[in-house]
Amino acid sequence: MRFAKCKKILKFLLRPRKIGPLRLVRNTILDSSLHFFVHSSDCIIGRWISGDIETPLPDLCEYRLLLELASESHIILDIGANIGLTACLMSRRSPDSIIIAFEPGERSFALAALNKEYNDCKNVRLFKFAIADRSGLGNLLLNARNHGDMRLLKDSNGTANSAVNSTEVVSLLGSQEVCELIFSQTENRMVDLVKIDTQGWDFVILNAIKPVLGKVARIILEYSPFHMSFVGHTLDSVLQSLSSFSKIQVLQPDFSTYNLNISNCDEEFLRSFWAEKSVVWKGHVNLLLTV
Repeated sequence: MRFAKCKKILKFLLRPRKIGPLRLVRNTILDSSLHFFVHSSDCIIGRWISGDIETPLPDLCEYRLLLELASESHIILDIGANIGLTACLMSRRSPDSIIIAFEPGERSFALAALNKEYNDCKNVRLFKFAIADRSGLGNLLLNARNHGDMRLLKDSNGTANSAVNSTEVVSLLGSQEVCELIFSQTENRMVDLVKIDTQGWDFVILNAIKPVLGKVARIILEYSPFHMSFVGHTLDSVLQSLSSFSKIQVLQPDFSTYNLNISNCDEEFLRSFWAEKSVVWKGHVNLLLTV
């Protein structure tokens, strides 16, 4: 049954008008027992997985922490699942949990579905939606070379910039709809762990899913002032979103020891980082929030 599903998904993917050539590679990120279908033109995520290029230390440290937290969790959200790497890694580490993954892009969603089936990750439940501040339709920007570089436009009138080659219409879920969907999958149990990686929409999503967060839920997300400004956030709106959490920590890799430093994060750090990075394309840190 599992391979029949894989064959059906592959038939869909290999249509030239869909996404073109794929390759099956052995995963080199933390769990070599997994294999992933990746797109041949993906110069970043696919090459990390295959080991063609080295996975950056910040990302590797984040994967390690997510797997550690997943082993202690029962209900997990993976928001911005891409081709299913994180969801499948967490599935292997926490096979008795329920992992609810969201990926709106057609190409990435189909690959995530294929990788979920190929690796027999029965506890992963995959949904083709973006979580936003409203339900309806939105435009997703796609990068032809970096398939992890996808982000929603704030409104339907935006156009792709020089780094993005195309746009795609995707389905959006607002807070009420996404919380109802999550509770329908968990029999009204609250969420223990959340990973959000959505190129600036992280805090919009954080606000949308607050009703489903458990009393000690932990959330890993990107604090990326440039991308958050692109979405329409201000520093004050971000600080307001963070004000309801009991603990805010910043995750910073130690390049001398290859370990992850986790330190308490105060408002002064958030303000200074925003001032420095809000006009810089590449500048973010990962935050660990505790309800």
